[in-house]
Amino acid sequence: MFKPKNESFNFDGTKILTASNKEKKIRVLLVIQLIKLIIIGLIVSSVVDTFLGIYEEVIATLITLAIFLFILFFVDKARYYNTTVTLSIFFLCTLIFYSDAKYGLPAGVFILFLPTAFAISFVTNYNSFYCLLHFGIPIGYLILSIYTDHSLFLDPSINAFQKKVTLIFNLCLSTVLFALFIYYIHKINNKYEKGISKAIQKLKFRNKEQINLNHQLDQLLAVVSHELRGPIASVLSLIKIVKEEKDPDKVAEYIDLEEKSLIKLNEFIEDIINYSRNTNLTLEKESINFEQIVQSILSQYNFEDKYSSIKTHVNIHQGEAFTSDKKRIQIILSNLIANAFKYHDPQKNNPYVRIDVIVADHEAKITVNDNGKGIQRHHLNRVFDMFYRANEKISGSGLGLYLVKETVEKLGGNIVATSTIDKESSFEIALPDLAFVRGQPKIQ
Repeated sequence: MFKPKNESFNFDGTKILTASNKEKKIRVLLVIQLIKLIIIGLIVSSVVDTFLGIYEEVIATLITLAIFLFILFFVDKARYYNTTVTLSIFFLCTLIFYSDAKYGLPAGVFILFLPTAFAISFVTNYNSFYCLLHFGIPIGYLILSIYTDHSLFLDPSINAFQKKVTLIFNLCLSTVLFALFIYYIHKINNKYEKGISKAIQKLKFRNKEQINLNHQLDQLLAVVSHELRGPIASVLSLIKIVKEEKDPDKVAEYIDLEEKSLIKLNEFIEDIINYSRNTNLTLEKESINFEQIVQSILSQYNFEDKYSSIKTHVNIHQGEAFTSDKKRIQIILSNLIANAFKYHDPQKNNPYVRIDVIVADHEAKITVNDNGKGIQRHHLNRVFDMFYRANEKISGSGLGLYLVKETVEKLGGNIVATSTIDKESSFEIALPDLAFVRGQPKIQ
């Protein structure tokens, strides 16, 4: 029942125990329970002996009890395991043999060797020399009890009534010891089964995560090769054309196209770097100034003619200090604001991008809203997927919103997207203050 296989897992799933270590740990737990049962049995036995007026037996029992308490200390510290078990078995069997010799066979003290041998079958190491020794002690004492003359230790003052009471007590005690030890075996077994089951569930979850990561890696490699080669091939082709072109206006046009290709390439590389950083780097907690971060991001769009018609509305209410990872906050806001500008609708009279941040009760609620082209309903559930693009007409890596969601979850928050096609889009984020979160937020 308790012989683990060569692969065994610790309860927390972090450290893998070897089979021998785990088996020893189980045996130590069982020995501790066994010695506790013996101590309880000795105390009850002393009470019975006191009731029967056999005071010499009480003294011998108390001495043995003191020895067992001393042994229990060493077992509980998990030191000298085999020596401790051997001493426990020896002292217990010696006491049983002494009591049996004192009372005589009719008292049935030798019956106690049976639960002792039963318990030994679970606490001994079958691959060790101690196995023979542990079984040999109770069996040897049992043979001595049955086949030796008891006249040397027999106490003539113990009458038939006392022997009869002792026989009943020993039968009851043996039964109780059997039942309790089986209960402890079942309890410890359940504990380890739950631990193993929990570890297996964690492994299955990690397995699933690994499969997803492998799938994402395959996607990443395929898209990276395409997204990198596309702009590079385009620039190389334009360079060849520029070399042969004599018209300055045409050359300037080709250079503009090269610039656009290189900007696209740079944006993609930046997305890949941000994705890598978010995946691999630990959180760096620092004080966050949302006003400063938002204004820094918006300043990048101030001098771009294509965005000149867009009105920006910034409402930040930060009434308390907020702690988070500044670089990751910048990644989140940069991508959402970039999307709001990129997918604006130039046909509308009053295009706008609205950023609202409210910090209260150790939480930051961020909303980025725009009245751009919107997202069709059937795309909404997939906009956070890696490399998914809801609008193929506008260039992009398809990593932006995926990176936003991964970063938000890394910070222990959540994000919700809502949109009405040709009307507006809104991204709402809730982030906890990491100063009030124990340890790092759990990665979803």
